[in-house]
Amino acid sequence: ATMLDDQRARVWSFREITERQRMDDELRESDARFRALFDSSPDAVLLLDDHHFTACNQAAVELFGYDRESLLELHPGGISPARQGDGEDSTVKAERMMALAEARGRNRFEWTHCRRDGTEFVAEAEFAQ
Repeated sequence: ATMLDDQRARVWSFREITERQRMDDELRESDARFRALFDSSPDAVLLLDDHHFTACNQAAVELFGYDRESLLELHPGGISPARQGDGEDSTVKAERMMALAEARGRNRFEWTHCRRDGTEFVAEAEFAQ
């Protein structure tokens, strides 16, 4: 309790949060829509943070032949042969492609990937911010 004009009083404080609640609800709905699109996409989608995978959808699991946990432990160069078709080291080139995406906002290119069983395939890849 606090004193106010020599009388004991309790302080109650109120702040309208209607707008914040509306924004929180919209954010939850947006997250749910993103998750639904991500999970149901027929295209392999992998999310990166600090140049390592942090999430992937089921299409990526099926395309690369790894279980989800193993796939998420890999660097983008880890789902590639040692060298790309132009002879450049895949890990070095992956870092360069990610740097271009960071500078431009996105980078689309052809990339040779390697499944867990060793089979290679060419795909259109896109890194986007």
